[in-house]
Amino acid sequence: MQINIHSHVVPRGINGMAGHYGPDVSVDDTGVLVIKFGGSTFRADRVQRDIPDGEQPDYWTLLSDPRIRIEEMDEKGIDIIGVSGTPLLYVYNIEPQIAHTFLASYNDNLAEYCAHAPDRLFFTAMLPLQDADLAVKEAHRAFGDLGARGLNIGAGDIAGRDLDDRSLFPVYQAAVEHDVPLFVHPAPTPFVHGTEERHRESIILGYPYQESSAFLHLILGGVFDEFPDLKVYLTHGGGFVPFQLGRIDILSQIAFDRKNQRPVREYLDNFYFDLLIHDKVARQFAVDAVGAERLVIGDNYQGMDSADGFAYLDELDLTPEQDELIRWRNASNLFKLDGLRGPT
Repeated sequence: MQINIHSHVVPRGINGMAGHYGPDVSVDDTGVLVIKFGGSTFRADRVQRDIPDGEQPDYWTLLSDPRIRIEEMDEKGIDIIGVSGTPLLYVYNIEPQIAHTFLASYNDNLAEYCAHAPDRLFFTAMLPLQDADLAVKEAHRAFGDLGARGLNIGAGDIAGRDLDDRSLFPVYQAAVEHDVPLFVHPAPTPFVHGTEERHRESIILGYPYQESSAFLHLILGGVFDEFPDLKVYLTHGGGFVPFQLGRIDILSQIAFDRKNQRPVREYLDNFYFDLLIHDKVARQFAVDAVGAERLVIGDNYQGMDSADGFAYLDELDLTPEQDELIRWRNASNLFKLDGLRGPT
């Protein structure tokens, strides 16, 4: 069994569903997905392209057609994949009602996508977190009517707030009530705010910073003291967390406004991290630092920095028990995937 819980889908049906903001999603003449929202434009160039020389992929088709996803899963030996919306379209900085309408449509599209192969595909829902009442309403609908198995939320800058802001606590309560995890993923801040940057810094360095910041705020903000059963999955290896856990643990003690009632390390059981770490030595260190029981395969399937997460796993020095935990068992337990069995 092999389960990958980090991949993105951009359905064609979301175009224009946010009113005057768009989005306008298209593929340019080189096969690259282009997303426009409000006054911002993002080119989703891919780092790795498994295509014949001289051909260009239709990136939108790769991201939006479940039949192609299933074919690729079969080729790669992946049994089950979790899909989520693109973090480019969390839309936390627009009017709440427009965001609600748009994200509800996005969730509908994700549910329809997964219905193509319900034994192979599941999804996490996005919410209009700028309005807690609307967010909770959509959460209950996504879980009850659409079959979502988690909540896909940003790593920070939630309408200018961090993840420990008490306005988000009703959303965490809904997650606990439905016993589903948070799927925490960063977003490129220049696209969100319509600003410029050099060298794609917000993705190369900003993403791991945001993930580390989310870890810090959730713990020091007292979120797990309020919701001890809340589970959080952090993408891209958890950012800097496995490598700076000692620093975070020690220096958090001088944070005068901290609310956590226990040492930082004692909250690790609330977290899962993936092994999308593009260095073998660093991946092995992550296993040793946080433990195989907290790791999953989430390789940003078809994303810009995607890699073969199971090939990455095969490179590591693991016991059979550790390999099984990371390859599928942790993900199955976290998202309650016993009913999904993969191909027969």
